Amino acid sequence: KGTASVELDGKVVAWLESGDYFGEKALLYEEACLAGIVASTELTTLRISQQDFQKLNLYSDLAFKRRGTVWSGNEKASEEQVKGNTRKTREQQKLIRNALMASETFKALLQLSEDEIYQVIQSAGQEVLPEGTELFKSVGTETSAGSDMENFYVVERGRMRVIGAEHKGRSLEQILAALEEIKEEGSFGEMNLFYCDFNMAAVRAEVETAVLVISLGSIRQVLAQRFKTVQQNYAASLKGVECFVALNEQELLEVATALGEIVFNKGDCILEQGKRGECFYMVIQGEVSVFKSGKLLNKATPSLKYPSHFGARSLCLGEAYENTVKVTSEEATALCIDRSTFEMLSSPVETLGNKGLWKRSAAGGGNSRFQRKSSLLKLSVVGLMTLEAFGSLELFAHKATGETYALKTLSKGYIVKRGLQNQVMQ
Repeated sequence: KGTASVELDGKVVAWLESGDYFGEKALLYEEACLAGIVASTELTTLRISQQDFQKLNLYSDLAFKRRGTVWSGNEKASEEQVKGNTRKTREQQKLIRNALMASETFKALLQLSEDEIYQVIQSAGQEVLPEGTELFKSVGTETSAGSDMENFYVVERGRMRVIGAEHKGRSLEQILAALEEIKEEGSFGEMNLFYCDFNMAAVRAEVETAVLVISLGSIRQVLAQRFKTVQQNYAASLKGVECFVALNEQELLEVATALGEIVFNKGDCILEQGKRGECFYMVIQGEVSVFKSGKLLNKATPSLKYPSHFGARSLCLGEAYENTVKVTSEEATALCIDRSTFEMLSSPVETLGNKGLWKRSAAGGGNSRFQRKSSLLKLSVVGLMTLEAFGSLELFAHKATGETYALKTLSKGYIVKRGLQNQVMQ
């Protein structure tokens, strides 16, 4: 039980869960380990030594599938090449944590929990840079995107200096940054990590410098796990919705994944009684008041654990909203899905239809929309491609054809809350 990361050249390249295995090449061929395995949670394993395995005389009968994640690249790589993801001392953990907490970029974009910070710390690699080593040295062109351009660095000992700032086309702030010296406990690289700023200045080791390295890949893994957990929580909350009781766990997860986030301000009307409904809302933060024929029925202060649901019958059966729901707190956050989006979820729609809990739109618009777009059910998530200021870019694959699609996700709630609508439109 538990989970562990597979780490190669300081980067997390795969994750192992219950039922996965590792060490087969050492068992069969006496080859050196090509990657490091680091427990990300408490880990329970079953182990067999090469000596005990030899007694079973299974060499000619046993073969293991080649796993490209680890074996791609140099087959002669040795354990010594794996620089990152080693055990951290208490001082190193504190150093990385302080750097993460001091970075306004990390705090604003990621808002990592304590558990996520711990995971990032444990994924960090360690490198010693000889004097004169330059990072981000091919700045100014997009061809400079390499391994060092996808890392966040924390100086453990030594000294780095920002160099090579061309004054032409640069702001005063950028020119002054060229004089910056990064000493012990300092950090750099987070802006390029999130924004791909190819015009950033290079950084050079003034003396032999030891750095702790956090890769974009390890952050993606942490956020992917967060996304998975959030969707599972949403799906669990949907179990209490009357119209969704016929859905199984996988179908509830499909609906949860399709939910969009909206932030309402005080006085906003989420639902209006008698209006033809096309949306389902799950309020997870704030305070709302529910009215019927102008009379207050109740007030609710929902949370993610105990959300308030509105409009399920309107979503599924096209009925008019039964009540009026208004926001009474300064703001409230709701998750919602409309009929056209829901109709793309073929499995939940089919299940509800068989139970008499789904009525297709009279205009049939949902059906044509379904024909024009691939059903979400036919796509599977390959992985997180990149993080952006307002959301993420994920890679999906069509289960039948193998065709891949890049799906960009924006957090509408975050954009509205921060007043960034103009930046997104630009």
